[in-house]
Amino acid sequence: MKYLLFLSALALSACAATHQEEYLVSAYDSKGHLLNKRVQLGSNKAGVPLAQDTLCKIHPRAVIRVHTKWNKRLAEDFKPYSCGLKKEL
Repeated sequence: MKYLLFLSALALSACAATHQEEYLVSAYDSKGHLLNKRVQLGSNKAGVPLAQDTLCKIHPRAVIRVHTKWNKRLAEDFKPYSCGLKKEL
């Protein structure tokens, strides 16, 4: 029974992990260095502003950049966002 419960939980977590996450949202310092590799948020297009706000609360002076998840390039849809200035760069 425990084995069946484990497999069903594993299947549900796999479905949740692959739910259309197109972008990685990351915080960088003013010199362009990644602030924390553990705090990179995966998001779809609609969730990017929420991820930006969340990272700005964690790192108030950061520059938030959005990369495509598959090829790690800077996303053309989203410009770098400065938390301290609360505007796009």
